[in-house]
Amino acid sequence: MKLNEITTVATNLQETTLQQLQSGSDSHFANRNDINNVRIKQKQYIKYGDNELLVKAKCAGETNDYDTNILFDGVQFAQPGDPQSIKLNDLQVLPLSANLNVKVHCTCPDFRWTFAWQNSNANSLIGNPPAPYHKTTGRPPRNPAKTPGLCKHLVRLSDDLQAEQLFV
Repeated sequence: MKLNEITTVATNLQETTLQQLQSGSDSHFANRNDINNVRIKQKQYIKYGDNELLVKAKCAGETNDYDTNILFDGVQFAQPGDPQSIKLNDLQVLPLSANLNVKVHCTCPDFRWTFAWQNSNANSLIGNPPAPYHKTTGRPPRNPAKTPGLCKHLVRLSDDLQAEQLFV
């Protein structure tokens, strides 16, 4: 294997933090009102394996509801009554580090066409990637920088988790 091939393989094995995905979205949402108009209708916390936490939310947009998911890897679950833990429904977790790797998914078209393919390449997509977006209209490109990122529903869910003080 050549050095550039090894670098490519190593890059594809890395995952991405929620902060990195958020920064990839910042230029996409210059108007924060788009995010503030999203409402979280319900949220569920699910433990996977020994150290993964899936946060599932139903987000109400302007016209439709979308299923929005964030999967945190490296979560430390705590025993009930641990004074340092945060209670999430029937789960107890220690506060999450902002450096935890995450995978995300949303059923909205913006996520699919703007970020899903790039998130898949960054190993930060839950599930299989859709076909890559190919510009076919006179509109500007969806994600010209080809950065992984979050749609407004995922940004809203991330903001909600931060407001719950889930992160250190």
